[in-house]
Amino acid sequence: MGGGVRRAIVRGDHGAARDPGQPRDRTDVRDPGPAHASGRSGNRTVRDRGVGRATGLSEIEAWGDAPLPLAEPLAPSPNLAFGATATASYTYSGDRLEQLTDMQLGFTRYSRNRWSARESPNPRDWVAVELGSTHTVGVVDLYLYGDRGLGTPASYAVEVWDGGGWAPIDERSRQPATPTAWAMNRLVFEPVATDRVRVLFDHALPWFTGVTEIMIWGNEP
Repeated sequence: MGGGVRRAIVRGDHGAARDPGQPRDRTDVRDPGPAHASGRSGNRTVRDRGVGRATGLSEIEAWGDAPLPLAEPLAPSPNLAFGATATASYTYSGDRLEQLTDMQLGFTRYSRNRWSARESPNPRDWVAVELGSTHTVGVVDLYLYGDRGLGTPASYAVEVWDGGGWAPIDERSRQPATPTAWAMNRLVFEPVATDRVRVLFDHALPWFTGVTEIMIWGNEP
C-alpha cells in the first residue's frame, strides 16, 4: 500500500476450506496515501467461501510510520449521513437509532450496532436522516440486517424533503433488485437538493426490518 504502510492485518476471516465451485468474496481497502507507480492505491483481501458458508471480517488494520495520535481529518466525510441525526416511526427498545449513522457495520449474529423495528405495531415503518443543511444527494446505501426475527423488508422506498413535504425520488437503479440482508443495498436516483432523506420499509411480516447502517452520497462513491 502507498502512504508508508508497512503491513496490514485482517481479523475475523472465518470460513470453511475453499470449494472451487464457490465464488470469492473481495474486500477493497483504499489507501489515502500516494498511489503506486501503476496509478492506483489500495489493498485487497480475497476470501474463499466453502459450500453453504459465509465469510466475514470484524476488522482491517493498516500500519505505517505516521506519528500518533493522528491529526483530525481536514475534509468532511463524503457520506452525508455520518453523524447526522436520525428519527424513526418506531425503534425497538433494545436497539439504538443513532447507530444508523455512526459508520459502523455489524452483520454478526451477536452484533448490537443497528436500528430495528422488532415488535413494531406498524406494517410499514420509516427512518429519516437530517443532513443539517441542504445538500445534493443521489445515492442511498442500506446495510440490511437479518437474523432472529429480523429480515429483509418486502420493499423499501426513498423520499426527500422538498421544503413542504416528503416527495418521491426519480429512481435510476437499485442493486440488488430485491432487498437483501447481510449486504449493501444501493438505490441510485436523479440528484436532488434536500436537507432530509427518508426511507420507508414495508415489513415482510412476521419478520421486521433491521438496518445496521445507512449512508447517503451526492453521487456514486
